Amino acid sequence: MPDNERAAAMPPTAGAPIPPPQVLGQRNAQEPAAEEEEDKKKKGKKRKGKAILLIIIACVIGVLFAAYYFNFMNVRTRVISFFESQDPDFMRTVQEYEQQRTLYEEQRLELATQAQELAQREAALAEQEAEVARRLQEVSGGGSVEGGDLSEVARVFEAMDKNAAAEILDNTVNTTWIANLLLQLNETQAAAILSSMEPGKAALVTSLMSG
Repeated sequence: MPDNERAAAMPPTAGAPIPPPQVLGQRNAQEPAAEEEEDKKKKGKKRKGKAILLIIIACVIGVLFAAYYFNFMNVRTRVISFFESQDPDFMRTVQEYEQQRTLYEEQRLELATQAQELAQREAALAEQEAEVARRLQEVSGGGSVEGGDLSEVARVFEAMDKNAAAEILDNTVNTTWIANLLLQLNETQAAAILSSMEPGKAALVTSLMSG
């Protein structure tokens, strides 16, 4: 018998145990799970690395923008100088932008000032109307507007805004009294008040004034 056949026919020695079949099966089943776990760890590390990289990029962009906006270490001056050297029209565009921004700021401040002045005028007008109403109440003796001396009431109405006066007269029932009051005023003031009154009532008062 040849040597190789004799060696194949010999039983295994006692020093080299053969692992049981079930142990081999467990190892084969554990290897894919370990590889899958390793892949998950690698993917997690990649995602974490990308997130860190994005945060770093965002921080760098923010720092550069702040440096440019506040001209820190003359960053904006250097950037403008660089682009000016590359493009002769760049500086003209920058100057036009600065002019537009300056004009916008001036207009914004002007509008804010006008709004503040308007608010002050409205407050002053409200105070004047309140004062006129108080004086009218005093002249009328604390009752209706028809109860006071006509000449005193006329002086109060002459100092009033035409719209405020028209509103008071629209709420006054006695049209004859209104006609007599307006006759005490100058023609310009009386006409202004009549034009601001309710048209039907103004027409009736006008007819009484002319009669």
